[in-house]
Amino acid sequence: MIDTIATYNKKSKEFANKFNTIGTNLRNGEIKKVFEMANIKNPLVVELGCANGRDSEEIMKYTNNFIGMDASEELLKIARQRNPQAKFVLSTFDDFVFPENIGIVFAFACLLHADKDSVKSVFKKVSDSMSKGGIFYISLKLGEYQKVIQEDEFGVRVFYLYTPDLIKELAETFEVVNTEFYEFPGTKWFMMIFRK
Repeated sequence: MIDTIATYNKKSKEFANKFNTIGTNLRNGEIKKVFEMANIKNPLVVELGCANGRDSEEIMKYTNNFIGMDASEELLKIARQRNPQAKFVLSTFDDFVFPENIGIVFAFACLLHADKDSVKSVFKKVSDSMSKGGIFYISLKLGEYQKVIQEDEFGVRVFYLYTPDLIKELAETFEVVNTEFYEFPGTKWFMMIFRK
């Protein structure tokens, strides 16, 4: 994880520009759908792996009760400039302290940097902190579980591939309410929505 965080810190501006051009319409639609499913007025929302705050900006159109978390200090600087009214926390998945009575958690393409033990721990912590009926949204790269080390123009990053069946197993107490598959860009992805 340390190499991955270092890569995001070193190339934060490049990553921010890349993130700004990928899948905005898809994400905005998913955010709207999740808020409709949760049906909670001004819910406490946690966005894991919020990166440069692109999706945070859209989420805050639906709530003013928001916390964004990321392990990259440099990406968080960009997120704070973009969303000065938001609360952002520098943390890893393993160290993040979840607040009580969360209504919604978003994890857009970020838990793919965590191994299955860490993902299982995140589900447990979200379950312990989330209000009954709360919604947890995740998106991940699709494939049989394995660790992938990617080295490209950005640097070295570690990813893990997952299947919906493995994620359902790791989610334990959550109910799966939606699973969808998509290809983007040249990579197979899936998203799952859980209800506590």
